[in-house]
This record gives sequence, structure tokens and C-alpha cells, in this order.
Amino acid sequence: YVESGDKAKNKSVYTDAVEFNDAIVGLDTKISIEIIKFMPMEDVEEMRKQVSVMQQEIASAIDILQNISCAKDKNNKFKNATISLFNLYDSWADAWSSFLDEMDNEDIDDFSNYNETISETLNDKLYNISELEFEFEPVGNSWLSDQEDFSKEAGFVLSTEDHPLDEEFENL
Repeated sequence: YVESGDKAKNKSVYTDAVEFNDAIVGLDTKISIEIIKFMPMEDVEEMRKQVSVMQQEIASAIDILQNISCAKDKNNKFKNATISLFNLYDSWADAWSSFLDEMDNEDIDDFSNYNETISETLNDKLYNISELEFEFEPVGNSWLSDQEDFSKEAGFVLSTEDHPLDEEFENL
């Protein structure tokens, strides 16, 4: 998947719908890898570095998406659904960045030292993160539905195999 996402940097028009699908899944995979690296982190400085990596990967993926097309993606429905999903990832990363900035303001250098009674501001910022996380399921489900519609309209069948990162996300 990552290789397909990397190839999308150098291709703008896709005539093969499967290749277009794989490029989009590849871009999502590249972002997901960075999110998986972030999730178990507790050191604020390491978290901040990883949030920056996630934000760069998301921005790159959105830029690539805006510059690719496939005639079989009617009205760019699948592409636009993916951009919406990636924008949600970006909002989530921005919320984490804001939370980490506030942790710095309160001289907390390790997430394991975070305590709900420390600060109302931190609690509010963490609440914003959790609110965004609640959006992942419906937006992700909508994206999957748009991907299925795209595959049907383009005349190919999506793989029934789980994505290799699904189990890692479940374990987090």
C-alpha cells in the first residue's frame, strides 16, 4: 500500500480504477503508520515530534489527492471523501498539538503525569481530541461506503482481506 501511495506523487491521471484506489489506500496507510507510532507515546517532546510528522504526512497526502484524478471516480466522490477523512486526521493532529502546547505551559513533560485534576484547560483540550475521535467511525464508515460505490461503478471488487494495520489499531 505504501508503495502505491508513494507512486501517487508522480502521477496525476489514473485510467486504472484499481490503481487509483490503491494509491488512495496507500496515502491513508502512510498516515495510519504515523498515527500508530504516536498512540503509545508518553514523552511530550517525542509526542510533539510525531504530531509534526503526522501533520506533514497528512498535508502531503492532501496535496497529492488534490492533484490526482480518475475518470471512473464520478464527481470525485471517492477522492473528496478521502480529503474529508484526511482533514479530520489533520484536525485531530492539530488538537493534539494544542494539547501538547498546554502541557508545556503547565510544565508537564510526560503524558503519564497528566491528571484530570491538573487543569481545566487541559481537560477541555483533551475533550476536543476525544470529540474528534468520535467522528472517526462515522467519517470512516462513509469513506468505506464511498470506496465501495467507486469500486462498483468502476467495475472491480474490493479485497475482502483486512488491512494489515487493522489489528494494530484494534490493539491500541
